[in-house]
Amino acid sequence: DNTIEEKLFGHSCIVLDDANISGLSVSPKKYFNPDAAQSATISYTLSKAAKVTAKIYSRESGTEIKMLLDNTQQSAGANQIYWNGRDSSEQIVPDGVYAIVIKTARGDVKAVETAVIGH
Repeated sequence: DNTIEEKLFGHSCIVLDDANISGLSVSPKKYFNPDAAQSATISYTLSKAAKVTAKIYSRESGTEIKMLLDNTQQSAGANQIYWNGRDSSEQIVPDGVYAIVIKTARGDVKAVETAVIGH
């Protein structure tokens, strides 16, 4: 089996298994500027409560940039998390396209391309 990263990169948007995760979207759609204190809102729906991990990856290199949630309990229904355009060291990431991977502890996975960062 390929890793999530191997399945994700090279695709604009891929759903790996969304039995419990639906409606994954990112706003704004075009781009946001972390230099101007803008952030991206990541919205998704869980059909039942679950522990969720959410990570940001560079689409260019496939490198993990930041973990937004780490096996964190989330309630059933609509959920939102925010990304401020910073990496795990709280440095603003370079201009580029980034991907979000959300997965539950039981293995449901959904990935989506986020907005482009522009400074």
